[in-house]
Amino acid sequence: MSTKSSHAIENLRMICEKYLSKFELQIIDIRTEQQKAVEYQILAVPTLMKIHPNPNRTIVGDLSDTEKVLKILDIK
Repeated sequence: MSTKSSHAIENLRMICEKYLSKFELQIIDIRTEQQKAVEYQILAVPTLMKIHPNPNRTIVGDLSDTEKVLKILDIK
């Protein structure tokens, strides 16, 4: 796992724990799960995809800008 991916996971966990009461994370390693990378159309890493509730959202990067992540995911 790259440093950027590790930071993204750590940042996302902190955001979810602070701003969401209930959440589920699925981490896909595209090196070992190529089919899922194709299925979800992951073109860059790290990529965060919010699939529920609608609307779907995609963010690429280390998720270090908390305010930007909250805005894109529509978390208030």
